[in-house]
Amino acid sequence: RTVIRSCIKMAYEHAQSMIEEPDRVLWEEGTLPDISGPYTVEDLSRKVNILQTLAVKLREKREQTGYLRLNQPKLCFTLNPETGLPDGFKLHEHKHSNKLIEEFMLLANMAVARKIYSNFPESAVLRRHPPPKSAVL
Repeated sequence: RTVIRSCIKMAYEHAQSMIEEPDRVLWEEGTLPDISGPYTVEDLSRKVNILQTLAVKLREKREQTGYLRLNQPKLCFTLNPETGLPDGFKLHEHKHSNKLIEEFMLLANMAVARKIYSNFPESAVLRRHPPPKSAVL
């Protein structure tokens, strides 16, 4: 069992700002959610950027070992408030903060899979992807 005590509830945009401006010192009131505990914005920004550096290295390592890439373009639609019908679209931008979270979610999933397999090798149910289709390559 574990207990996680978060000191801030950041959105992707908050982490992205910290990645884009790692040396930023002044943050306007209300730019970030409230921070609890003994932490400062500078502490959090430094930690986000350490995680970003680690995420880049983890991704590079996965690329070198032939990871499965599923980053297909995503369309985002804007809806007309009166009709509820689409009136515009744009491509979703996959930013560094998205990749950071994705990388650590994958790391957590792999750690859990290893633990399950090591403790229950005969009954562990692990998903295995088929090889990619040559037409996609």
